[in-house]
Amino acid sequence: MIRNFILFSALFLGLLGASASYAQSTNEKDKISAASLTLDNISQKLSRSEQTIAASDTSDAQLLTIRTTLEQLSQDNTHIIDDMSDRLENIQSRLDQLGPPPSDKNVIEDKSLSLQRVELNEQNKIVDSLLKRARLLNVEIEQADNSIAQRRRQIFAHTLFGQSQSIIDPALWIGVMRNLPFELHSMAYVTKSYYNETLAPKTIADIGTIISLISAAFIFFFISFKISDNLLKNFRSRHIEPTEAQILWHNLINAAVYFIIPTITTLLINSIIITNNLVSDNSNPLIVELLNSVARISLLIALVYSLIFPSLEQWRVIKLDNKSANLIQHYLYIFIALITFGRLGEALLDLIAASLALTIALKGLLAISISILIIRMLNKFHSQFEADACLGPYIHSHHYLISMSRLILWIFSLTLFASSLLGYSAFSSFLIDQLIWDTFLLGVLFFILNFNEKIIISSLTAGTSFGGFITSSLGLRRESLNIISILMSGFSTLILSLIFILFALAPWGIESGGIIGTIKAAIFGFKVGDVTISLADIVIALILFLIFLLLTRAFQNWLEQKFLPHTQLDLGLRNSISTSIGYIGFFAAASLALVHLGLNFEKLAIVAGALSVGIGFGLQSIVNNFVSGLILLWERAIRVGDWIVVGDEQGYVKRINVRSTEIETFDRATMIVPNSNLVTGTVKNWVRSDRVGRIKVLLSVGIHTNPDQVRDLLLACAQEHSMVLKIPSPQVVFSAMTDSGLKFELVCFVNDVEVSSRTKSDLHFEIFRRFKAAGLEILTGGPPAPTRITIEGLHEIMERASR
Repeated sequence: MIRNFILFSALFLGLLGASASYAQSTNEKDKISAASLTLDNISQKLSRSEQTIAASDTSDAQLLTIRTTLEQLSQDNTHIIDDMSDRLENIQSRLDQLGPPPSDKNVIEDKSLSLQRVELNEQNKIVDSLLKRARLLNVEIEQADNSIAQRRRQIFAHTLFGQSQSIIDPALWIGVMRNLPFELHSMAYVTKSYYNETLAPKTIADIGTIISLISAAFIFFFISFKISDNLLKNFRSRHIEPTEAQILWHNLINAAVYFIIPTITTLLINSIIITNNLVSDNSNPLIVELLNSVARISLLIALVYSLIFPSLEQWRVIKLDNKSANLIQHYLYIFIALITFGRLGEALLDLIAASLALTIALKGLLAISISILIIRMLNKFHSQFEADACLGPYIHSHHYLISMSRLILWIFSLTLFASSLLGYSAFSSFLIDQLIWDTFLLGVLFFILNFNEKIIISSLTAGTSFGGFITSSLGLRRESLNIISILMSGFSTLILSLIFILFALAPWGIESGGIIGTIKAAIFGFKVGDVTISLADIVIALILFLIFLLLTRAFQNWLEQKFLPHTQLDLGLRNSISTSIGYIGFFAAASLALVHLGLNFEKLAIVAGALSVGIGFGLQSIVNNFVSGLILLWERAIRVGDWIVVGDEQGYVKRINVRSTEIETFDRATMIVPNSNLVTGTVKNWVRSDRVGRIKVLLSVGIHTNPDQVRDLLLACAQEHSMVLKIPSPQVVFSAMTDSGLKFELVCFVNDVEVSSRTKSDLHFEIFRRFKAAGLEILTGGPPAPTRITIEGLHEIMERASR
């Protein structure tokens, strides 16, 4: 009975395992079939997308839709690749466990194992083919995405750089005058149609309700502004001398008031207009442009009042005098008026379907007016700077960023003026929009960086309550918390700057992943061998080199001015770290520029060979000095700030450069010493191990002087001097007794070798004063004076010699 039960159980478990194996095999096949169908679907959608991309009439909006589709296809395809890779790895692992079939024919393998091996091999082939197909589709999706980027660049360039009639072309103005009566007639017709469709059906009660609602919106506008202004005035009255944090908070609220209240009022009026059916389909673009103009005006005014605050100088984030602030405000209001007039005029011309000549004339006049306005503002600022009273030659006191901004504005205004004259109206209109966008971004970036550094980062310093809570909670030292806050400030500044660059490049149709490729596609290149060379590649390589080099210099300045001074590293090690990072950044920038030009490290081997020949002939000393400079930086036998002696000259090390080292001598001269001389020559470093200095005062007194009295006087002079160290204590050495007198040496130490000369001078003064008061004669250290010999003395000496 028991044996039958065991046999039945074994049979049941075997059938259960076989059914489970069959179910698993069926499930695997179903998943593989589903993956194959998904790949077929992806391939079909990709083929249709490629046809749409290749079509000549495809718009930019369609290309963006196709890009979204390709992103979804890429995600689905990536899931399949990951799934098939895992399945292939599992199948291969199971095959490895089964092993190969027995080579010996006499060995009979279990039939189930053989069938399982055959089935696994079949699945391996199918999964491997699906994986290869999915990877091939992935490459095709990437190629299609690159084609979209290329087509978008072509559409953007065609739209932006399409040339029309010049603003100074007489034919343009003849066309404007010819079509002007028809445009006026169209405007009257549109106005009449709008009145008949929207205003005529309204009753007096409807009109009264609409006027009341709009009046209520304006009342809300004035009351909100009045309340906000009173609150800000009360805040300013409580803080007569505001701190930087209070200035930032005040101007942040001020900017919010100048932007949010007009925006809310505009949205209320817009909702009133839409609710009461005051907008027709034809006039809707004009209403949209009105809303955009209000938002644009509010943003720019909020930017002005958050940064320069024209009415009160002490509440400005950007420290400008009243005249400069009022000048900026004046020209900005004129700029806003021109932009509003131009954009509303373009919307109105689109509404009445005006002629192309009138649209080109309006855009050209707007561009020329703005360029003249910018040039006039730059000249005003230049005259103001030149008019400042100063003693001697004129020196610009403003920051270099202002000079850079002036140069950029000059280039922008001249480009805008030239594009209008040459007939690139679309490009000039794009430049105006880019000016508004970049100005807003720069203002926001400046304000956020100041807010980040003055409020968020400063709250992490050890001196604040929050910083004290952090140090006590985490057990950090005050210096460590300061270093962490500085690192956070630098990192956040970098991230915010990168975000600004991406937003600034967004209107150009450039994505973060294709900036370099977008610029490269602008100009055709030519090939030399397998290296493509073009003007765009050279310019981009130079830009990359300069940008990376500027980032390296900025990082060096940040290390030298903010981070390293808060560490416990000495000045020499700080200079070594900063200089080494400069070398690394320079080589990295050069390598990045060369790699962009297509000169990889294999191709640079030829250049390296040519350089080796040049080094052997004429650059040997330069390379020798460069390597010696690296040795000085890392060996640190000589550091910045050390007092060294080289030959007959001595002074302080001011800077270790690539080829030479600058030493400032005690007579304020700068001595340039090649680095190889410092490495291979003999150099005396007074402060290599520490800064303790040794002073030795040599003294000779008469032969009949009491030595104990001399010793006591010398020790008293040394011990009473504030600069002389108590440990090791001063010592007096009785060095010699000669016919001319007794010789002594006073040996003492000072904490800093730089004060040794001054301390030695003080000791000389004090020793001379005390010895004179004690009636002791100090002999000079030179040879004894010659003795006068008489004739009688000469006879006596000769007589003694004969004896």
